[in-house]
Amino acid sequence: MLGPGNALDAGRFAGIGRPVLVLNGEDSPRWMRNAGAAVAAAVPGAVHRLLEGQTHDVAVEALAPELLEFFAR
Repeated sequence: MLGPGNALDAGRFAGIGRPVLVLNGEDSPRWMRNAGAAVAAAVPGAVHRLLEGQTHDVAVEALAPELLEFFAR
């Protein structure tokens, strides 16, 4: 579980062998952005994006282009 003050067990993510996209709203609380960056860093080859002007409640208009780009690869 990730939350304010929780530590990430990076080893749990190191064996993921599938493409991973980690998205955070740039206006989300810092701990959420840090958690997203930590998860992306722990998963080999993961992609991490900050969605401009978004909070944790991301608008579909901001989410859809990221998903389309990621799954088109």
